[in-house]
Amino acid sequence: MSIRLLVVEPFEIVRVGLRALFDATEYVSLDISVIAEINSPNNLVIHHLAFRPDIVLMEVQFPGLTGFEEIDTLKKAIPQSKVLVYTASDNPMFLAQAAVIGVDEYIEKTEAITDLIAALVNLHAGKERPIGHKLNRIIERMKSKRHPIGQESPLTGRELQVLRHIAFGMSNKEIARSLNISIDTVKEHVQNILRKTGLRDRTHAAVWAVRNKMI
Repeated sequence: MSIRLLVVEPFEIVRVGLRALFDATEYVSLDISVIAEINSPNNLVIHHLAFRPDIVLMEVQFPGLTGFEEIDTLKKAIPQSKVLVYTASDNPMFLAQAAVIGVDEYIEKTEAITDLIAALVNLHAGKERPIGHKLNRIIERMKSKRHPIGQESPLTGRELQVLRHIAFGMSNKEIARSLNISIDTVKEHVQNILRKTGLRDRTHAAVWAVRNKMI
């Protein structure tokens, strides 16, 4: 088995460390190799077409920007592309964005090296994520129509779904894509949420959702 990686990582020390990791004796048999590395998510599609990696191993925190827009563009341009987000951030909004745009795997840099290796191997082999995987859990939470246990709410099931997406920092476009509805429909749901809850804007709605354990 050979796994060819395109590493997208802002810090040289991490890029060097990843190369050293995959060259280590205990992992040689897996034949994981870094065929190219870039320090910015810009022009990700062009780099993918140039190097044809099996997997893009990518940080999403870069100076002044995140890499989600470029990942989204890549997924739309090359649907068969595989992306493993390998990030230093524990921001739940990052995880939610990754779930919405179809990131294949998500590993935090605090996790064990063996977890990263296993994720790469499983992703390359085309294995599905386990049921309890963090990406699966967050998708289920955002798309759930259930109210928190024992809590009354004036919101419909669909409005709850939209509210949970808002709480994770999703834009109307991202919510529409996640729920497979139109942007105009999302806007209508947002207005209904604000009207029914008496909240002023999306920010207050997000805070309200967190305080009431909607997510």
